[in-house]
Amino acid sequence: MKPLIRFKVYVDPRDKKRLPFYFWCTIWKNVVQARARMLELDANKDNPAVKTAAGACYSWTVKSYKPGHNGDLKPELGEIVLAESWAGNSTICHECAHAAFRLGELIAGEKMEDEQTEEERHCLTVGYMTRQIVKRLIALRERTKCQSK
Repeated sequence: MKPLIRFKVYVDPRDKKRLPFYFWCTIWKNVVQARARMLELDANKDNPAVKTAAGACYSWTVKSYKPGHNGDLKPELGEIVLAESWAGNSTICHECAHAAFRLGELIAGEKMEDEQTEEERHCLTVGYMTRQIVKRLIALRERTKCQSK
């Protein structure tokens, strides 16, 4: 089973060099496929929340143990799973908020270029990630609309 689209959503697309972290975003044709993917990613295979979920954000940490990279954090932080038909603004924003909290846990104490507080970092990250997903979702829907004519 393949998603309709899979792409990287950067936590701060303005500064990929300093903050190269991203979440994969997979958009599935329907909620049945999205929930099947959620079950693949969920550590609790009997998680009752998946049965009613409109979307999900799964996170993980991968470290590099190559010579010279002694335990450096790799940029891939997880996956946001959405069903195309249920991917509204509130669901997208909700899942991006989970991703932003995860980022905050990883880089606590570091400041992004133009922020003053942890709250501001969180809000900026949610905004950046939401914008990227909505942009790709609109393009997907326009492409689908053109193909159906």
